[in-house]
Amino acid sequence: MINVQDLINDIKTMSGLCGVSGYEDEVRDYIVSEIAPYCDEVTVDNIGNVVAKKTADDGEYIMLSAPMDESGLIVTDIDPSGYLKFDTVGRVDTRALASRYVKVNGLTGVVSRKAIHLIPREERGKAVAAKKLMIDIGASSKEEAEKYVRPGDYCSFDTDFLRLNNKLCGKAVGGRSCCKALIETLKSENKRNILAVFSVQNEIGGRGAKVEPGAAVGVDAEDIEYALVLDFYDAGKNAEIECGKGVAVPRMISETVVDGVVINKIKEAFAADISMQEISHVKEHSAAEHIGVVKSGILTAALGIPVYGGAADVSDIMELIKALNKLA
Repeated sequence: MINVQDLINDIKTMSGLCGVSGYEDEVRDYIVSEIAPYCDEVTVDNIGNVVAKKTADDGEYIMLSAPMDESGLIVTDIDPSGYLKFDTVGRVDTRALASRYVKVNGLTGVVSRKAIHLIPREERGKAVAAKKLMIDIGASSKEEAEKYVRPGDYCSFDTDFLRLNNKLCGKAVGGRSCCKALIETLKSENKRNILAVFSVQNEIGGRGAKVEPGAAVGVDAEDIEYALVLDFYDAGKNAEIECGKGVAVPRMISETVVDGVVINKIKEAFAADISMQEISHVKEHSAAEHIGVVKSGILTAALGIPVYGGAADVSDIMELIKALNKLA
């Protein structure tokens, strides 16, 4: 089992990588380099998922999936003064965008809005739509900005990583923690065959989860006993869970009822030594909705890390790793 400080250092490294949906290259390269020595086969499928196979016997596989991507911005235009117009990619709270720092092609920019004295009084207390915001990269003209940035370029949020006692705060901490838990599982001694999928574009409809998961490494859907989707759930929206109280296990995700057979396997594995929080219904969409209906269907459940305000508790991440080591 990884020690806590190494875990934190690795999540910090992964949090600092750019992985905006559709542009997960940095995260993908990191994951491949971490897991390749421990797997029988690692490849990248046509949509960009990292797919790995690790065999222990000639039996069925357990599929484990984690999201690589993060929400961000995409440049849509450059105005005559050199400011970047943009749209959001994935789940972005536009109310909190103003004054945030971003990275685009290695440059630092800041999301800006009109000066407060130029905003009509009746609009000052309202959230600003993304189309009324712009990114300032310090360019004085469109021509200067175009030397570095073009429409279609992605912007990732430039957020400091912080450890606050047992909590980790930073960009994409929830998703990267799931990836780290799956990486550690693949590095461990496993008693089951594992099909691991680090999926792309979870933030924009879960496109990476809509393809047949094991096709790239020769594992048919019928050879998968069951799938576990690793995800993160907002404790602010789900009153049944708290950070620091263990792994979250939902019974229903959006409009998908989680398979009871797999839930029972999870409960048996957790027993008395792994903290578990059951959630009746997670309303956010998840890769589990898509994986469960691949071909003739895959029994699917989910294990989640509770997050609050973008922060995850180290103890929950460690509990997830411990749970996966028991199941796999």
